[in-house]
Amino acid sequence: MLVIGLTGGVGSGKSTVSQILEQEYGAFLIDTDSIGHEVKQPGREAYEPILELFGKEILDENGWIDKGKLAERVFVSEPLLQKLNALTHPAVIREVERRISKKRQEGDCPYVVVETALLIESGLIRCCDVIWYVYATEDIRRKRLRQSRGYSEERIQAVLNRQKTDDEFRQVADVVIENSGEREETRRQIHHYMEQR
Repeated sequence: MLVIGLTGGVGSGKSTVSQILEQEYGAFLIDTDSIGHEVKQPGREAYEPILELFGKEILDENGWIDKGKLAERVFVSEPLLQKLNALTHPAVIREVERRISKKRQEGDCPYVVVETALLIESGLIRCCDVIWYVYATEDIRRKRLRQSRGYSEERIQAVLNRQKTDDEFRQVADVVIENSGEREETRRQIHHYMEQR
């Protein structure tokens, strides 16, 4: 079983690549964004520590952590973002490792894809056998974030400022997938790399 660490900046199209790997190659997907939300739920590992750090103002009417309210706090404070990551990353890594281990034991899965923007920063890189970097031009990424997420230019810039540079991603990448164009071209690149295995 091969564990593929799939990384890239926000808006680069990691989900497109992971979907193709799932649909055409039987890969099992692990989305760290989803796990990050899970560990913040009431009763989970990061919930109480996050409340201690940010206070109850970040909760919604049902007592769940409101993603938007939390994002507003950390986007204006790098130290707060680092503290939040320190609370959530270890819990996310444990869950990723648990899911990988389970798939190894089941023995019926050729590929596991760990999709994450923070592969390096979080320490998840240690869980992966090979690193795929999904690249898209900054103009394309900005366009996608405006269209798919409704981000303002200010928020897009704040997100981009906090992410690794293209050079930093390429330094750790074993494979680079160019995803600025059509889905079919991305698919051809994936097929090329998978055929080489």
